[in-house]
Amino acid sequence: MKNGKPQNIVVYTKHARGLVVRFCAQTKAKTLNEVKAFNLENYRIDESLSTKTNLVFTR
Repeated sequence: MKNGKPQNIVVYTKHARGLVVRFCAQTKAKTLNEVKAFNLENYRIDESLSTKTNLVFTR
C-alpha cells in the first residue's frame, strides 16, 4: 500500500497472473466462483477492489 492505495509491482503482477492461469488449468475452473477460489502464495481475491468485469487478487 502506498498512500492508502494498493501498489502494482509488475514482476509480482506477472507472477500472480501465471499462478492464476496455472490454477485455472489444473482445477479446470469453468465458473467465476471457481476462479475466485484461487489462493496460492498468499494471493487471494479482494472483493472490495474487484468489480463484475475485473477480479483483483492481493497478497
